[in-house]
Amino acid sequence: MKKLIFCLTATISFIIPLNSASAFYDDVLPTNQYYDSIKALYDSNLLPDDPSFNPDEILTNAELYKLLITFSETKLGTNPHLPYEDISNDSPYAKYLQTALDLGILSKDMAKIEPNKPLSKYKILETMFKTLDIGTNYFFDREIFSFVDLSPNSYITPLAQRASEIGIIESTTPKFFKMAKRITKGEAADYLYKIRQYKTKNPMSVSLVLNCKTDKTKEPAPSSISDKTEKELIEHPAFGIFIDVWDTLRSDYLHKDDLKDENLIFGAIEGMAKEPNDKYTTFERPGEDTIIDSLASKYEGIGISIDDLDGEITIITPLKNSPAEKAGLKPNDIIIKVDDENMIGAKLAEVMKKIKGPAKTTVKLTILRNKKELNFTITREELFYETVSYKFIPKNEKNIAYIELKSFNDKTFEEFLKTASKIMEQNPDGLILDLRNNPGGYMDVAINIAGLFAEKQRIALKMKYADDTTETYKTGEEGLGLLKDIKTVVLINKGTASASEILAGALKDFEAAKLIGEKTFGKGTAQDLKEYEYGNKPNENKSVLKYTSSKWLTPSGKSIDKVGIVPDRIVKNTYATDNQLNAALDEF
Repeated sequence: MKKLIFCLTATISFIIPLNSASAFYDDVLPTNQYYDSIKALYDSNLLPDDPSFNPDEILTNAELYKLLITFSETKLGTNPHLPYEDISNDSPYAKYLQTALDLGILSKDMAKIEPNKPLSKYKILETMFKTLDIGTNYFFDREIFSFVDLSPNSYITPLAQRASEIGIIESTTPKFFKMAKRITKGEAADYLYKIRQYKTKNPMSVSLVLNCKTDKTKEPAPSSISDKTEKELIEHPAFGIFIDVWDTLRSDYLHKDDLKDENLIFGAIEGMAKEPNDKYTTFERPGEDTIIDSLASKYEGIGISIDDLDGEITIITPLKNSPAEKAGLKPNDIIIKVDDENMIGAKLAEVMKKIKGPAKTTVKLTILRNKKELNFTITREELFYETVSYKFIPKNEKNIAYIELKSFNDKTFEEFLKTASKIMEQNPDGLILDLRNNPGGYMDVAINIAGLFAEKQRIALKMKYADDTTETYKTGEEGLGLLKDIKTVVLINKGTASASEILAGALKDFEAAKLIGEKTFGKGTAQDLKEYEYGNKPNENKSVLKYTSSKWLTPSGKSIDKVGIVPDRIVKNTYATDNQLNAALDEF
């Protein structure tokens, strides 16, 4: 990503003109949360001159660049010649994207731009900061870092800290950064307004006026490796062996012309990432695209969560009502063939690519279950999941509320709170919370939902880090205690993993619910991600390190890693009967 360099005319970007625009967007009312920010930018001619703004629509890739180019007051090109196959030169966004290309903000080496793709909060802020030359400090004091849903040592931390300093903070949950949140156009305008205010108050912190024609070479990011660590590596006796092996292969190996330097380097890094013998610590080469995968609610496939566990591609859980679940796939099934092609020893990325595909096409999976091979032919579908659903089940002249929680994404707490409020309006006689086959998601969502069952703010989770420090996380205040007085039963099974185990463990320690079903999956660690880019094609040359950074404990201090959570009452299902749900209903 290149920085957008302001032309000389940008000197007037932050000066309110004497004559404000006479019109304003017809769909931005004074009651809108971001009205003041949008109005201030509009009156300064820093927003598109359109009749409507659509402030509540989710911001897309193309809209982001339209906002940024307009905000910077850069002159638009007149003859678009876009290199992307998924947008035409007649598109209303073409001139903005062409301008971004001309300035080096966008890469010409991508086949697609995905103009309608919603972006995460982190990606939007990263683009805004780099484009508008907002620097981040990689060496700030981690002890002042306040967001509880990010590790102080996360690669995102410097950006999140700068956002906090600018004033970009969630209004309802200020302690959570929410990196994967999808933001609206109104929020994006508010971000730009706050950046504008920050630049005005901190004129020496960034460069506002530079020559448009400048070197577009990307500035190197500050190194995250300290001089001491680098010195230790270079001076280590084994490092000399690494250099000698590298040199020998490149100079004396018979097929040296077939070797690529980056593959030698990535192979060494992959070996280093495997050395901890931790199934959740992995390194992903460019183009594999399995680790960076948002909690999208819509995609095409069969609906399974899989991972590489001890060298075996294992189903963590089939998603609720997915083709995979309907076909009979189960947690802990091991995938050994895809379309009759042997997958034993294959990489996770390879298996995922073979399983994914367009809706209405089929894929054949051969799995190993209890040492027995089973074959499944499954038709892929376009899948869209609401993470929360509910209904009422009559039992013994009582009305029992049933909530099915399918995963924990950035909208789940909002959905769950609305659902719980609707349910409580009908005075139910009990509540069944179904966490079966829930693969998890965001930690903060699980913590906040736990707060609905607590009479006061309580510790919902403890995190133990690599430096042996322990940090506690308390339930939030929103919706606190809403469900504390209702008798609750929680359903769990082998597919209950990660964030769903956090919620189940908290409710068990709170003594707020009885757990029925089978022992959970047992994922009691948390991972951080670090992205790396190199060369002149950053979108193609992006690699990712996923590494275990902490272990989480239940409020009482218990680790469930590799052992799972044992229910208060063990009940197994049969093929035709949901014995677990029936057992839960019997509690009322």
